[in-house]
Amino acid sequence: TTTTTTTAASGSSAVSYEVLVLEDNDATHSETTATLPLPITLIPKHSGNVSYRITTVNGTDIFFLTKKTIKMNDHDVKSSDAAMRIAQQLYTIRKACDNVLPAMVNVLQKVGIKDYFLVDESNRMRSQFEMLKSFDCSQREDFVSLYQKLHTLNIVKREIESLRSKLSNNNLTLAPDYHQRLEVLRQLKFISDDNVVQLKGRVACEISTCDEVLLTELIFSGSFHSLDPAEIVALLSTMVFQNKSKIQPSLTPNLEKGVDDILEKANDIAQLQVSRGMEMTVQEYMGTLNFGLVEVVFEWARGMEFKQITDLTDVMEGSIVRCIVRLDEACRDVRNAARVIGDPALAEKMVKASQLIKRDIVFAASLYTSQIKK
Repeated sequence: TTTTTTTAASGSSAVSYEVLVLEDNDATHSETTATLPLPITLIPKHSGNVSYRITTVNGTDIFFLTKKTIKMNDHDVKSSDAAMRIAQQLYTIRKACDNVLPAMVNVLQKVGIKDYFLVDESNRMRSQFEMLKSFDCSQREDFVSLYQKLHTLNIVKREIESLRSKLSNNNLTLAPDYHQRLEVLRQLKFISDDNVVQLKGRVACEISTCDEVLLTELIFSGSFHSLDPAEIVALLSTMVFQNKSKIQPSLTPNLEKGVDDILEKANDIAQLQVSRGMEMTVQEYMGTLNFGLVEVVFEWARGMEFKQITDLTDVMEGSIVRCIVRLDEACRDVRNAARVIGDPALAEKMVKASQLIKRDIVFAASLYTSQIKK
């Protein structure tokens, strides 16, 4: 019986067949070999203790057709007595084919298909069947277990090749950007010409709260040496604060100089990135810096009350709190970076800066968690 099903998603048709198959009752099948795609070799021998069953197979599971046929109809197959007689005839045919490849029907010739590709593949398949006659391995008693090992080996090899292909430079979608960034890091002396991490690179690895390249350049340029802790943490807010403010902050001369140093270093980095082919423009890179909370953080570090600093800006209270909390993490990053380069003075300033901002309502315990602790 032939059944045709159509897949709605693809619109393609799949043909299945209801067939009568023989089973060797004396054969043992492990869980592994049950799912193993066995090779097409000589017709296997049967012990003689065989049974039959009717099952459905896909058209793609039928590898070839033999010239030997058995005349029957659907009613015969579904009748147990007739089906047993047919099974016995089928067993006789299979027994006659032990160790011998059966004569195959040239399906393409019978149907009249003249497609060059199909004809070529069919001829190649027939020639490979002829080659099987010269292989002695298929006669071994342990042939199935040997084939199982070979099949597993080939699967592992294909997986290795697939992983190598995915990891190869040619398949990295971000490979051009990756190499461009490497060029920037080489130019800035973060890595050597041999891609070995240098001192600047080690410092950058300590920074996780903001632009590590820009902050590292500021640290090595000595931009923070002449500033006090409150001024340093205020300037760090330009790289931590992520919102925008329409109010122009009122800055001290030291803070204005610090802002100019940040803008100068940021512009140098942006120009270098563009010269190495990176897509981010100078304007886009400079736009990542926000100076809206420099005055707010500076006054907070100097001891001003929270209600008073909220009057200095149009930024929401929640955004101010988030920025100051992240600045405490940034202070720890700069402190660790200072220890890497052996600058105890800067490390001490960052410890003091952290103490200045870590106070009052900004770092108060949550009302919800404090209730739970009680």
